Amino acid sequence: MGMGGLIKVILQNVMRYLSEELEEYCANNCTTTSQPQVVVANNSSQEIIIIQQQEEEEEEEIIDHHDSPQNNYIMSPPPLPLDLAQALEEIIDTINTIGILKPAAAAPAPASSGKIKEQRQRQGGSRGGKKRKNNNNVDVAINELKRIKHYNNQQKILLVGEGDFSFSACLALAFGRAPNIIATSLNSKEFLEKNYEKAASNIENIRMRDGKVMHGINATKIAKHASLGHIKFDRIIFNFPFAGFFTNLSHESVLRRHRRLVSLFMKNAKEMLSEDGEIHISHKTNGSHSEWNVESMASSHGLRLIQAVKFKQRDYPGYNTKYGFGGDQNFNCNPSKTYKFGLKIN
Repeated sequence: MGMGGLIKVILQNVMRYLSEELEEYCANNCTTTSQPQVVVANNSSQEIIIIQQQEEEEEEEIIDHHDSPQNNYIMSPPPLPLDLAQALEEIIDTINTIGILKPAAAAPAPASSGKIKEQRQRQGGSRGGKKRKNNNNVDVAINELKRIKHYNNQQKILLVGEGDFSFSACLALAFGRAPNIIATSLNSKEFLEKNYEKAASNIENIRMRDGKVMHGINATKIAKHASLGHIKFDRIIFNFPFAGFFTNLSHESVLRRHRRLVSLFMKNAKEMLSEDGEIHISHKTNGSHSEWNVESMASSHGLRLIQAVKFKQRDYPGYNTKYGFGGDQNFNCNPSKTYKFGLKIN
């Protein structure tokens, strides 16, 4: 039973009781007539109008006919007792206030899909929320979840070993706003601008969307970095780690250098992971790259393999696979996988 129904039942019982009191009072103090009349009682400058005869439907709503007086009365002095008069007045006011006797208002007609769309447009666009201009005058959505492949704008993301910053810029553009992104490279800003044609514009795209760009960051020592080491990240990304070209070294020596780079990165990144965070390493799977044994290295650092999925460059529009030691050419990243590692569950 709703609140309105409960109040109605209470008022019915009160009216029944007052009806009995009124019948007894009038039997002792009033004269009767066969004609229904309207009674006016003055009491302490209050005027109470009681209509003795009501429509049958109204009587059924308020009181039970079997308990109502059988005669119609004309009240004559002395007036109604003050407490009885006030009680009747309060009941009438309450009925008028809550509208028990009024029919329920019809439910508003559902808005058409066109009107709903129009309302959303007036409120700022999609269901994701309103839009605003950021400090760089870029129109960005607020509190709207946006994804690209394995990543979304609710994750705190650290990228290391960036080449021309095209991967970081791809994420920032997909999110619309990127305060959750910190993109880093080992190379200096001057080196990047000299060697990569689009590095400057990619960096600008990240910063325009409130992302952070840092240079001179060594992926093998990030856990000790003064500005980064204390931060916990949901995703730490190292795409195609590569220690360099060493034409004068043996295959085994070069392999050790590559493996050492990845191993030290994992050791540091592990210290910067949130509880449910993940380390993502995209790595080629053919030729000598298969000898790196990325999974076994991760296990030795207390990391577990969550998933290994095929890496598709087309999933990241604008991403260019640059060599990390100069030259603006792209290398062929096929075939390759993205390895996702998390903390081992004890």
